[in-house]
Amino acid sequence: CRARGADICVSTNYYRNNERRNEKNIIKDYTKEDAINEMLTFRNKDNNILFSIWDGLYRRDLFRDLYFPDDIHHFEDYFMKVLVTYNTNKIVTTSETFYHYRVRGDSANHININDKVLSCLKVAKRLVDNGIKLSKKQFIDVHSFFVAQCYFKFILSDNYNREIKTIVLKEIWHNRKSLIKCNSLSNIHKIMLFTFIFAPKLNYLLFGTLLRNRLS
Repeated sequence: CRARGADICVSTNYYRNNERRNEKNIIKDYTKEDAINEMLTFRNKDNNILFSIWDGLYRRDLFRDLYFPDDIHHFEDYFMKVLVTYNTNKIVTTSETFYHYRVRGDSANHININDKVLSCLKVAKRLVDNGIKLSKKQFIDVHSFFVAQCYFKFILSDNYNREIKTIVLKEIWHNRKSLIKCNSLSNIHKIMLFTFIFAPKLNYLLFGTLLRNRLS
């Protein structure tokens, strides 16, 4: 990676029981603009540029004067990854394995939806507040993605919390026009979100059960 002049080197990793992840990682060089575009649209066609900060090795000075937000507790690593990538000139990928990914049961990725998970709704605005120049389309893509993440966490929860349901429902309704326009969600996911508006309990029972069975 150093010989290729990289600021960031994205690697493969071992996931859970030493099962190799990103086995098909393509050895490729990215410009900053290409990497940012993939991260802001969440469309990673080569499965190379992941959205987490733990996916590779970084030049230490990229983090100078950057801090994880103290009020975002879900996808805060994505937030930091975007900030760091804006400081780079070149990102490369490698088929080498640098990390073992540990799954912690009390992390935001593995608990029922709560305020900690809902904090990811702040990510798009906080990126702008930190000097990241998002176009209107990019802002829509990023915020729509996190609205969808909150929806998925809700229907995957084993507790139908009416207060959380109301928050998620309001987010979907308030952002309905953006959700239709965005490129960060598939059409199937958009259909799931919009049926939640009209039949939240049925949506929770139907799609939640299907997803829980698939993930079990």
